[in-house]
Amino acid sequence: MHRKTMLAGGSIVLVAAMILAGFMTQQSSTPTLSGSELQTMMREQLGPAATSGALTGTIACPTSRSYSDGDVARCTMDMQSGSQVLLVATIYRTDNKWRINLDVG
Repeated sequence: MHRKTMLAGGSIVLVAAMILAGFMTQQSSTPTLSGSELQTMMREQLGPAATSGALTGTIACPTSRSYSDGDVARCTMDMQSGSQVLLVATIYRTDNKWRINLDVG
């Protein structure tokens, strides 16, 4: 009986250690921003630019990947004139919020 109690106690400790290790791994992992989230953020932030002929609803970024602090994304945006511009977005994080620095390429 004593051996069964020790085995059960050891199993509980092992499970608790595994849960804690998983939690610590999640906490220490680098935050990422999905390509879809980036695209949505850019559309929302550039909405006022629509008066300059930019069709902000057409902003398209690579959505097949995620971005982390310091990554660069190359997105496109259509203009009312029929042309298309390249938006180079540098993604960074401050105060636990995603920020975007945009350049027109």
